[in-house]
Amino acid sequence: MHTPKVVAALEGERVVGVSAAFTHSLFITVGGKVYSCGYNDFGALGTGDQDRRSTPTLVTAGGLGHVVYVAAGDG
Repeated sequence: MHTPKVVAALEGERVVGVSAAFTHSLFITVGGKVYSCGYNDFGALGTGDQDRRSTPTLVTAGGLGHVVYVAAGDG
């Protein structure tokens, strides 16, 4: 059985949406911020690079405003 755990990188944020693909995940907060983690092939995380991230990282590339929806996909 799996036990839920606090994700330290998202502590203090109220996550209202999650989208998960096979190799990466996106999280959206009530304040419209986007966090991402995973493999980052072809820049899938939106972080402006192709570095893999094992913990959610705030997405700042592209000058995002108040985001209301996220979608992750594989191809």
